[in-house]
Amino acid sequence: MQTYKYYVYSINPIDFGWGFFVKIKDYIEKKFKYDAKIVNEVLHKDLIEFSATLACADNISFNEFMNSFNFAMYAARRAGWDGDFSEEPVLIPVVDDTECNYGFMFKQNNNGSTFVILPHRCSRMEKISYASKLVDGYK
Repeated sequence: MQTYKYYVYSINPIDFGWGFFVKIKDYIEKKFKYDAKIVNEVLHKDLIEFSATLACADNISFNEFMNSFNFAMYAARRAGWDGDFSEEPVLIPVVDDTECNYGFMFKQNNNGSTFVILPHRCSRMEKISYASKLVDGYK
């Protein structure tokens, strides 16, 4: 059983610049070679029921990636996210001391609040967020 820990930062609406990030849908299509129809079906379900395991170059399987995305959505809900998207959810790069990782960013319809979900604390995000929450658990 995988353990997840995410820091969720609630920030003011980000209205511009979403094109700089990789959409989750595009990442799944390119990384795991799923066609757009399957990806749209997956992203419009609760995602928990859908699973398949594919090895990939950076040692993360499709199942592991989807589990991390599911847990990120769970963590964001625990931090106040309404559960909808006004922009497609995106991956954001996270650079650690010795490796690259990823986080997620969601923007909700209601008031446009943006949620940044990261695997590590981020002092910059703590300065600009109006709320933050650590969510950890098993998936």
